[in-house]
Amino acid sequence: MDKILREGDTDLSFGKVIKFLILQTDNFIVYIDSELDIQWRHVVETNKEFGKVLNRVAYLESRARFITDAESKLLSGHSLI
Repeated sequence: MDKILREGDTDLSFGKVIKFLILQTDNFIVYIDSELDIQWRHVVETNKEFGKVLNRVAYLESRARFITDAESKLLSGHSLI
């Protein structure tokens, strides 16, 4: 990643404000934005199993859509994904 991002920063790649930073390395970043959606981007694929991981994340994110009653529950569920 070009720059270390922190909660409250705007990710210029997507124009999204980072509400909750889940994980950031030199190769990727995963966070929940101010609209409570999971955002991620990566520089390079680092593993042959990368596609399987992305499919699993998409599956888990879609299953978490039912959590809408409270922001704290939504953030908790998304951060586990």
